[in-house]
Amino acid sequence: MDYGQAAIYLKRIYEMINKDWFNSELPDVTISIMERAGTYGSFSLSKLWVRGTEQQHEINIAAGGLNRPIENIVATIVHEACHLYCYINGIQDTSNQNVYHNRKFKEVGEQHGLIINKHSRYGWTLTEPSENLINWCLINDLVYIDIYRLDNIFTVGKTDGGKTGTDGNTGIETTKRKSSTRKYQCPRCKLSVRATKKVNLLCGDCLETLKEIG
Repeated sequence: MDYGQAAIYLKRIYEMINKDWFNSELPDVTISIMERAGTYGSFSLSKLWVRGTEQQHEINIAAGGLNRPIENIVATIVHEACHLYCYINGIQDTSNQNVYHNRKFKEVGEQHGLIINKHSRYGWTLTEPSENLINWCLINDLVYIDIYRLDNIFTVGKTDGGKTGTDGNTGIETTKRKSSTRKYQCPRCKLSVRATKKVNLLCGDCLETLKEIG
């Protein structure tokens, strides 16, 4: 997967999220991949992109955070999609120049497949994928993105994403974490599957027990 393919893939994931988690209520957006210091993602209040006669909001995904498990990248896209949902529905989900995420954001996030915990300074912005969202990733065969930018900004306490004006950034996320899924593979035919917990699986063709490989 190269840079262009990664951008197309992220846009496809957004479209799937819009359909399955937001009933296709969200408008089309431009997905960008670039760095904004300390954030895994951001949503622009302004319509920064022009496509023909249409202007679009931007959801940015940090290039240095693409090496995270796909379910965490998906959670970041959902996080930003929740900001967009709040914006178009007139829900005030942040304060303090869009830095502090309030309980309304927490409620919307948890209604759309996220686990939201509170940061002492930035409010309800600590974002993780719920079991339902992880299973959704598995059902849709979402794969890891194997291209990312080498950056040093993603350490403990860096931001996950938030709502921005033109240039602002917001919200804190914890450091890169291990995948929430496990991969199993048949030692004979190499059939592979993923699961969200430790399981005992048998290959129906080879009658071999699948081995956990990551």
